[in-house]
Amino acid sequence: MVLKIFWNDTENRIRAGWRIFIQIILIAVPLAILAISGVYSSGDSMTTRVTITVLPITLLSIFILGRYIDKRKFSDYGIQLRQKKWWADYGFGLLAGLLSASSFVYLLVLFGWAEIEPSVGFGANGVSFTRALLISLFTYAGVGVFEEILRTYQVRNLTEGFAGTKLSMTGAMLIAVFLAGLWSVVMHVASNDLIFLVYIWVTSVIYGFFFCWTERAALAMAMHFSWDFTISTIFLLDGSSTQETAFFIVSTNSVLDMGANVLPIVGLLAKFLGLIAVAMWIRWREGKIQFHREIASPSLITKDVYSP
Repeated sequence: MVLKIFWNDTENRIRAGWRIFIQIILIAVPLAILAISGVYSSGDSMTTRVTITVLPITLLSIFILGRYIDKRKFSDYGIQLRQKKWWADYGFGLLAGLLSASSFVYLLVLFGWAEIEPSVGFGANGVSFTRALLISLFTYAGVGVFEEILRTYQVRNLTEGFAGTKLSMTGAMLIAVFLAGLWSVVMHVASNDLIFLVYIWVTSVIYGFFFCWTERAALAMAMHFSWDFTISTIFLLDGSSTQETAFFIVSTNSVLDMGANVLPIVGLLAKFLGLIAVAMWIRWREGKIQFHREIASPSLITKDVYSP
């Protein structure tokens, strides 16, 4: 009886909750070691340093988990690079992220809470234009990859776990998406801003829906990347980016004068515009919007077969 809490005899693997726990350990421990060693101490290009370290740790951990713990192919986590559909989704996700992030800035200006000015210089601490742009592209593309593959791993495993309860399949997916979004909140908890953390959670839920609607991580990865890149490199909000690269500077001093941070609220309005655009895209491409029940299927690999 006690063994059944940890082990699923039918699938011949440990249960979903423990798979999530192992994932957290595999990622949290090396990141804690890096943090203690001072890799993430204050300084320039913090986001780039995070990407350089977290991206390989995440990809390696997901590979190990899939091969030896989950017993799944890497593609089951929404990475199907050989599919034209995947790249079509990625392309539209880039456009949706650009438009929604730009609408965020436009709304701030429309409400009289921000002013846009051309950036005096482009580059981090004297870095050339080309190099600064490439660094920013790599940084935020990497953020989109490691955050969203973490999410698809959790959504898939949590859905499997809750699908075995009295919940409907849709209910299991909803709970999985809501819970998976909390991991992103933990990653940003140092902000100590409740409104911002709510924004992070709702955004994470939106990205989780994209995976449930398509079984592909492309839309979430691309929109996440495009939004971050647009807000940090095309429009930079009061030097909030550690990259120090921008085409335009967006001054939001009037928001600070209000005594309340309304930026995340406006950000959510823009994110919902992106959600509507993506939903229309999925409906056009797939014919309808639905939660894919296949996400709850184990799709277990055999002993000697593993195809990335």
